[in-house]
Amino acid sequence: MSSPMRFPSAVALSRTCGAVLMLVGALVMAGWLLGIRSIVQLDPSFAPMQFNTAACFFLCGVALSGMSWGRRGHILAFSTAAAVTVITSVTALQYPARAGFRYRSVRR
Repeated sequence: MSSPMRFPSAVALSRTCGAVLMLVGALVMAGWLLGIRSIVQLDPSFAPMQFNTAACFFLCGVALSGMSWGRRGHILAFSTAAAVTVITSVTALQYPARAGFRYRSVRR
């Protein structure tokens, strides 16, 4: 298997894509926490991005960027991927259990 350092453009691409994911996730989470509807829901006809989705975007960005940081980055990527798995599993289990974890709604 090839080392990621043999392909510097792939490393730069993964870091850039990871940074974009982290930025989008952080902006949407800030929009939720500060109550800025235009960040959470770009257009009234669009569905708003949920807070847990934004958190998963951020964590996936950390994982994607971390993959290019060597062994410690791989451990970080695995840990954040595990966190995303837990968040999405709990969210998916809400539906058949008909349980809700009171998320804040977008203020109209």
